[in-house]
Amino acid sequence: LHGSAPEAPTQLAAVLGDSSLALSWTASINNGGTPVQYEVIAIPEPIGTSDCADTQNSFCTLTGLSPGTSYLLSVVAENGSGASAPSAVQSVTTPGTAPAPAVLASPKSIHSAAGSPLQPGEGTWLPIGRPVGDTHALFATSWRFPGASKSRVNVDWVNTPLVLARLYSGATIPGGRMWRDTAPVTPASARTLLAAFNAGFKLTDSKGGYLSEGHQMQNFRTGGATFVIRTDGFIEIGSWNQTIERSSTIAAAFQNLNFLIKNGVAASGLRSGDVRTWGASYHSIPNTPRSGIGVTSSGALIYVEGKLTVVQLAKALIAAGAIDAMPLDMNPYFPFFVSYSPLSGVAGPGNGTLVDPAMEFASRIFKQSFTRSFITLSLPN
Repeated sequence: LHGSAPEAPTQLAAVLGDSSLALSWTASINNGGTPVQYEVIAIPEPIGTSDCADTQNSFCTLTGLSPGTSYLLSVVAENGSGASAPSAVQSVTTPGTAPAPAVLASPKSIHSAAGSPLQPGEGTWLPIGRPVGDTHALFATSWRFPGASKSRVNVDWVNTPLVLARLYSGATIPGGRMWRDTAPVTPASARTLLAAFNAGFKLTDSKGGYLSEGHQMQNFRTGGATFVIRTDGFIEIGSWNQTIERSSTIAAAFQNLNFLIKNGVAASGLRSGDVRTWGASYHSIPNTPRSGIGVTSSGALIYVEGKLTVVQLAKALIAAGAIDAMPLDMNPYFPFFVSYSPLSGVAGPGNGTLVDPAMEFASRIFKQSFTRSFITLSLPN
């Protein structure tokens, strides 16, 4: 119809080269009576250049494709009245073998935290979870802060190139019942499950955005600390619309309050007695169970949990090597990090290893009644 958006292109066809792909399609039958341009959507995005953006042709070439990699392709038509729905998705796999991930060096022992030396046996990293090939992707350590509280810090280190991350969403956090990835973790996913940990607050308290499976539940704050999972399962933490730009390579992202650590420096104004600014503490107890997530300069992921003040949480993240970090969920039962190395090969509620026995929410990821968001780490394909 004249003055309407075009219909979706059809009949995608791909011819693969060593690192390129020639794509063609049947042009929109109904073009709305105005010139039509086409844009190819490729997931993951190729690293090369292409003539596949805003072309009036019904063919184009993608370059810079990685060997042994699966790509999902679709085409959108657009005219002055709007855009069509995406075409049917075409899946292609490039020839060759995918390059091995750049494995990070294992973490070095921690000898001090917040200027205080650790006690013998503290700060030593031990491998946890099932092995990935001939190495481990997960390590854990712990220590106690000096002083009257002697708060115990539990820290987990993740070799990010060796794992695939996935965000599970729930009816409570973030809300809604349209999620494909939601509890319970299926038996098929449990066969490759390495670990799982909690995400952030309810959206009414997180003061930030939430995006997964194409659904955005709340607006993202520009500059806000953002946990991102790419379509290839890789994890990042950065500033929204600054170091992190929204693109088709983002599979999931969420914000939770602000940066607790930025460029290796703790947020200004942190107070040990704080029970509200960095999350409302049950019964106004400053050293309630808290959790936080960060990245190191090498790209490793750091998870910290314990009955901690917000100041102790920040100090623990810095001691573990985090240069950028943000808080996650808090208060009794909500924080958890569980790893799996089951003899049967299938992870389940009875064979996970907790860094803190009080993390009773960990087993609930295998129950349909669990309605909070969480992140899983799995073996690579």
